[in-house]
Amino acid sequence: MRPCIVKWEDADKNEWDFFVRQNSMGYAFHLYDVVHLHHWRSFKNRSFCIVDLDRKSEIVLIVRLHERHREVDDTYYLSSQWGFVLKDSLAKKELRKLMECFREYIDSIIEADNVKSYDISFPALTRYMSSEGSMINPAINFGFRPAIQYTWVKGMRGDTEQLLGECDQNTRRRIRSIASEGRYTVFQPELNEKSLDEFYRMHKETYVRTHHERLLIDRDYFEYIWYKLAKEGVVTIFFCRDNNTGEPIDSIITINFDNTGYYWYGASLDGIDGSVNRYLHWKAMIQCKEDYSARTGKDDFTYETGAAFPYLRNGKEKRISDFKRSFATELGVRHIGEYVMKDDPQELNES
Repeated sequence: MRPCIVKWEDADKNEWDFFVRQNSMGYAFHLYDVVHLHHWRSFKNRSFCIVDLDRKSEIVLIVRLHERHREVDDTYYLSSQWGFVLKDSLAKKELRKLMECFREYIDSIIEADNVKSYDISFPALTRYMSSEGSMINPAINFGFRPAIQYTWVKGMRGDTEQLLGECDQNTRRRIRSIASEGRYTVFQPELNEKSLDEFYRMHKETYVRTHHERLLIDRDYFEYIWYKLAKEGVVTIFFCRDNNTGEPIDSIITINFDNTGYYWYGASLDGIDGSVNRYLHWKAMIQCKEDYSARTGKDDFTYETGAAFPYLRNGKEKRISDFKRSFATELGVRHIGEYVMKDDPQELNES
């Protein structure tokens, strides 16, 4: 193997996406049109791939990488949210050369920009995570100190009534109550300026309501989702309309890949009934499953509702985690890690 770094902007989109879909660590976040997207404007895209010159420049690794410059103290940070995609079934000798190339390139960025830290995380719904080797954090051999997080995942085999019956009693009751009332309609909006305006209003109200105004995401980020990713079918957008007013009051954006869906974003107007939000989530989950089954004729769909904190006793994160668990989800694993810098003392606390 003769590994060579190729920056994202210099890579071939079709070859990139083919690699993502063919290898078990690939997910929607690694696709060429998604990989550069970061919700903070301060993060610069530095994503890249490594090709093997001995294999006619075939891609062997794709890395989603962003760099943040914090102006207040002139410091830099690297992040690989959603991690990397490694070519399946590389020989051990090839893998060693690839890891050396990766670390040399990352170390060069760290040295040039005086980077303070580099974190990485991986999706839970890849084929790799359902394989026998999933207990091994793939970051460990690339210079990261490994750790794990947990998320809520729902296997969705079976018909709609069966799946609803698996939800907790309170969630079943609230979903059925909203459905029988007939006041609310869940639909996929037209991808135009009006629906984008409606979503962004909900986005702003959600962040103000939860006292996270400083975390508001720029509108052009969602423009890209609307007019690029949604039109290409990478994401699906759901609105819930109050039929009494004709106004959308709640929304969800899912990102889709193979036989999976991931709850990516949600936003709502102030004052909506919590039952409406459960109803919207439920309808979105079912629609994602039905869309997949219609395309493939299969019934092996899996949906991820997001971060899990079952150990918490109280607080906002516990309430959100309990909400995501209420759809009869189970715990799934997300591998994460922190890059070991050259000047790291590398002292471990062992007992």
